Amino acid sequence: HHRASLAVDRELAARRPDDAEIRRDLGTDLSRLGVDFAKLGQLDEARAQHRAATVLRESLLVLEPRDARALEDAAESRLESGRALARLGRREEGIAEVAIAIDRYRLLSELDPGNARWQDVLAGAWTTLAALEQERGRRDAASAALDQALAVRRRLAEQSPSFAGNLD
Repeated sequence: HHRASLAVDRELAARRPDDAEIRRDLGTDLSRLGVDFAKLGQLDEARAQHRAATVLRESLLVLEPRDARALEDAAESRLESGRALARLGRREEGIAEVAIAIDRYRLLSELDPGNARWQDVLAGAWTTLAALEQERGRRDAASAALDQALAVRRRLAEQSPSFAGNLD
């Protein structure tokens, strides 16, 4: 399904390269396909799809740096790219990508402090960073990242009790 959608969006993007909406759709297709490849254990292909999505989404973010959708898409691509790199054993690169994702999610949270979903994803990104730091043997960095995740989850539990189940 994602491959068919990707083929259509690539063709549309080739015909209308200035259409940001088509390019956004193409980035989404690339990202979803990357997730699919990762689930299948095809990590090099997953990384390639996430990298392509990141490049595309970052180019859209340059055009509209304060656009929430562009920012969220770029953050998602960085997070997924970081996860893929880590699974390939390239943890330092993965950590760098996840750190960029965290910066993007922080900015989103500043743009809309009441958005519980962005807060939840930010906490999850901090948890991912903590796991990667732990794998590298950097316990202090892992502990600091977990502290950040917990702080976000606590704020989230106060602001949006429906997300409180994620606090555990």
